[in-house]
Amino acid sequence: MSPSLTHGGVHLGRGEGKSFWLLTDLHTFKVVGDDTNGAFTVAELTAGPEIGPPPHIHHNSDESFYILEGIFDFSLAGQAFTAGAGAFVHLPKGVVHTHRAGGGAPARALVMQSPAGVERFIEGSRQACDRPGGPARAAADVGARENRRDRTEARHRGAANLR
Repeated sequence: MSPSLTHGGVHLGRGEGKSFWLLTDLHTFKVVGDDTNGAFTVAELTAGPEIGPPPHIHHNSDESFYILEGIFDFSLAGQAFTAGAGAFVHLPKGVVHTHRAGGGAPARALVMQSPAGVERFIEGSRQACDRPGGPARAAADVGARENRRDRTEARHRGAANLR
């Protein structure tokens, strides 16, 4: 996935990495398990303020956030707290938690999971990010395709032209 250096190193420039949308969050993976022999995953998370993941548990991996911009709202074992730019948050495996951009604005964080593996979940659950615009743009594109398909099918069935 990542540009390789000699001896297994990785070097990515600003904005580089494999990106996926999950809900309203953009995950740009910097290194994944294939790069680290399964040891860890690092992703830049750009989180939208609309919704975050529901409370969940990682049974096999610890998750840590280094907040780059904005504010994140967290909950760990039912204890709510907020973290802003420059803060570090560690969420241990086996404990229910959640996170989302806070303050009604997007936020960015560097997210580390150890061991690796979350990238397979996100890639399997997501929408590939092949252009700017995010999930709202992708949803609009899907809606337009569905509308065209419905209109074409209606014409083929002899129904009135839908407008």
